[in-house]
Amino acid sequence: MSSVAIVDTGAGNFFGVRRGFRQIGVRARVTRDRATLRAATLVVIPGVASFSATCRGLRDLTSLLLDRHDRGRAILGICAGFQALAERSDEGAGRGLGLVPQRVRALGTARCPHIGWSRLVRRTDPLLDRLGTDDPWVFFAHSYALPATGRGILASAEHDGVRFAAAARWGATVGVQFHPELSGPVGRRFLSNMMASAEGTG
Repeated sequence: MSSVAIVDTGAGNFFGVRRGFRQIGVRARVTRDRATLRAATLVVIPGVASFSATCRGLRDLTSLLLDRHDRGRAILGICAGFQALAERSDEGAGRGLGLVPQRVRALGTARCPHIGWSRLVRRTDPLLDRLGTDDPWVFFAHSYALPATGRGILASAEHDGVRFAAAARWGATVGVQFHPELSGPVGRRFLSNMMASAEGTG
């Protein structure tokens, strides 16, 4: 039976993410229990926190998450959870999980943070299929992001003239800078696509 484990990082929108999965008929559990995280169909690293706070919350789970990635078991990072997949960030000291050989950069725009809706410019990928519209808009809340170019980037978005990575995939590990749990029907379809992908990875 499929299961979703949301990592309790001590800082993040884990209850909002849990509600998002409930809206697509999937029960998600907020946990730090290692056995639960190992067994889950999908592990989610939530956002709405700083890079440093998120990485501190993952520190004692790093080896478990890296092993999960290496085994091709599904991981989804949302917002700061996406950024935590990278090596480092302009936002603060400390190291991320290092699954992405890139540094998270400040958007550096006059209008920061970026809080609101932006359009996804996407590549063809099952995760971003059937979003209900040819012109999908999703909700963001951030001041930092990964560059829009590089290995694994599936979609970009723009704020105040700055383009940044909005979605990426490295094997069974996926990151999105937007908040699917706050993005209405488009976000719910993305979460459904993510579950279908996770179930396919075993």
